[in-house]
Amino acid sequence: MNLKRALALIEEFGLDAVVATRYENLTYMSGAYVYTQRSVPTRRSAILVTSNGDAAYIFCGVEETLIRAESWIKDLRSYREFVEDPIDMLAALLREKKLTGKRIGLERQFLGADLVDQLLREGPNASYVDNYEYFKKLRMIKEPEEISLVERAAIATRKAVEAAFAEARPGDSEKQIADNMVYHLLKLGAGETALITVATGENGLLGHHMADDTPIEPGQTVRTDIGGYFQGYYSDLARTYAVGEPTGQQIQAYRKLRRIEEEVIDSMVVGRPLKEIYELCQDAFTREGLPFTMPHIGHSIGVELHEEPMVQPREKTVLQENMVFNIEPFLSDPEKNTYHLEDLLLVTKEGPRLLSGSLPPEEIPVIT
Repeated sequence: MNLKRALALIEEFGLDAVVATRYENLTYMSGAYVYTQRSVPTRRSAILVTSNGDAAYIFCGVEETLIRAESWIKDLRSYREFVEDPIDMLAALLREKKLTGKRIGLERQFLGADLVDQLLREGPNASYVDNYEYFKKLRMIKEPEEISLVERAAIATRKAVEAAFAEARPGDSEKQIADNMVYHLLKLGAGETALITVATGENGLLGHHMADDTPIEPGQTVRTDIGGYFQGYYSDLARTYAVGEPTGQQIQAYRKLRRIEEEVIDSMVVGRPLKEIYELCQDAFTREGLPFTMPHIGHSIGVELHEEPMVQPREKTVLQENMVFNIEPFLSDPEKNTYHLEDLLLVTKEGPRLLSGSLPPEEIPVIT
């Protein structure tokens, strides 16, 4: 996290302090990746940053050695799980920092009504306002080390997909391919798998199908959407293959989707509103004679899979330098084949720079 920028936004939003309690924001603000904050969300933690730059981190004591090793925050306050209450500790911290009568940004949407009530009851008499927009604006501009990390993650994920499909053969099951893809993903540096879809035939019509024993058969398409965790950051990539000799319908549908993906990526330039990018994609589908059904066509990514801002029809945010986005057009054809392509890009002054290393092939790749 860029502390200078975080403090500037505290001032811009008219706050005196911000409190992070979500796993994603704890990871982002602290610099420490504690995966149990995601897998055991009832083990509460909180980070306070005040307008004068004071920072303190309240966390479960079982994570103390990791947090001390990784976080830049010096004021670290651990608690004994089941003995001490972290919300009471947060209330005491707010009083200690003399925030009575001040404006405190709180994750009211995610903390839980009972815990918000507890904090209002035990903490100082202050104005507790929601800080969702604060974190959206803070996290949407990536720091150089974040860009480097998500680029490595995107390239590793692409290579894992390519390796698994190179080894796949007609008759293999979805799950065989998915298991092999996960193997390569972990081998290439992911700490764990965050999501994986491998789907063929009518399974492809299921939005986030879990791979099963369905075999991939000649005449069908098979698509994957896969992501991993890399030091607390997500990757996300999608590809589509034909099984055996592709049909004319499959060749044309894939070509059109591939052209649209590249056109949308090329349009991601500084100063352009995201709603215009969405509309451009919608117009491209119409021009190509394809049905358009997507509520969004891309998203930012980082410590959260679908980070704000999204590339959706109501998003007025303007593209800025050092934003990153996944662009992911999706299509199903009259033959019930599905096609999904997804790549990561960085917005720069010179134009978009692809972070996943290379776009999908221009012609549909084939499993033989």
